[in-house]
Amino acid sequence: MTSSTSKTWRLPLLAAAAFAITACASVGPIEENVPFELTYDMQIDQVGEDTIAYYTDGEGTPSVYLLHGIPTTSALWRNVAPIVAEAGTVVAFDLPGYGQSSVPASGDYSHDGLYAPMAAWLDQQEAPFVMVVTDLGSMLGIDYAMRNPDRVNGLVLVEAAFMPAEPWRDQLTTTQKAMFPMMRSNWFANFMITSQPRFQGLALNMGTVRKYSKAEKERYLGQYDDVERRKVVRDGPGPTAMPKNAISVAPDDMAAKMNQNAAALAETEIPILLLTADPGMIVQPEAIEYARNTFKNLTVTEIGAGRHFVQEDQPTAIGVAIRDWLIETGFSDKEPPAEADASDPAMPAG
Repeated sequence: MTSSTSKTWRLPLLAAAAFAITACASVGPIEENVPFELTYDMQIDQVGEDTIAYYTDGEGTPSVYLLHGIPTTSALWRNVAPIVAEAGTVVAFDLPGYGQSSVPASGDYSHDGLYAPMAAWLDQQEAPFVMVVTDLGSMLGIDYAMRNPDRVNGLVLVEAAFMPAEPWRDQLTTTQKAMFPMMRSNWFANFMITSQPRFQGLALNMGTVRKYSKAEKERYLGQYDDVERRKVVRDGPGPTAMPKNAISVAPDDMAAKMNQNAAALAETEIPILLLTADPGMIVQPEAIEYARNTFKNLTVTEIGAGRHFVQEDQPTAIGVAIRDWLIETGFSDKEPPAEADASDPAMPAG
């Protein structure tokens, strides 16, 4: 094997090892027997040349929009939605380029390219509404909320990117930080994301405590049979898009978008609920402290053990926390079911 070939294969091996170390780290008890089935029927709306796929539950106000992240779909919220629906109307949708929503017809997979069809669709919905955001959904969702303060009157952050880019990167683990320079290599990004959805599969394993069955992983990864959807991950806001050391070098790069979102969040008066997991992944103690010191109208609620895709490990705790916050803040005039108890979501699995 030549030296160059050795270097070529070293990056994916190092990445796999880093992901494996993170995935094997000990985490506390999680919810047991998380249902796999998606019991909702998907609906599809046409928005210009694009389509947005979604499902709904509940009735009345408030309306609550659930935004997923990479590499998942709206199915991530399947076990959270029915609990939140006890307080109002829930709408979980596939982001542009993901799930059953169309890949942007513009061919632009950047932050702005994904934002445009999402915003066009949200603009058609009855307002005001609350947004629940995670991962990529937090980048796009916070952007929409801050641009439209007359339409979004509440925000829930779940493993979300809400800090300025540099301090956000600084609070990540060494393993997480190491991924960004690797992903800036075109060869590595193509190998891990575009040629096959290797990164997408590793991300699921690393970000979830429980083990996925083959069918469960296929529900999320099957969408990447379409190479264009792999390109959405490769070319869009995400692991390949962060500039060196999270220092913005262009007004529309990922770091700049994070900085813009963070600056707007620091000024907003809308109620914000931050859900925290132990140990979490992209929301570490420094991020929680930042939120406490920065946001003007903040509630922080712990949901228990989990990494990144906490909806797969603590769906009941998440649903109860959001539902009760909606009621306590006056967004909803409904009463929580007497038998529901956020401290006892299910028998935990070790």
